[in-house]
Amino acid sequence: MSVDANIDCSAGLYYHKCYNAQAGIFRCSLPDGACIVLSDEHSEYRWFDPDELGEVQKRRVPDATEYKGRLYSRSL
Repeated sequence: MSVDANIDCSAGLYYHKCYNAQAGIFRCSLPDGACIVLSDEHSEYRWFDPDELGEVQKRRVPDATEYKGRLYSRSL
């Protein structure tokens, strides 16, 4: 899937000890008229209600959507 997006800010840097991995979360916006194009690797996309997300994402999404200039760093 590809789309031209504007990266507005870095909202979080997270360490997931179960996977020994880090994830960066960015708050982005789509320019007017942006078109999402699916690649051969994707069959669909959709928006999720926050209640449908897993526990880890339920903590990360508000960090980005309610971003007020503070970069969050959490270990999960």
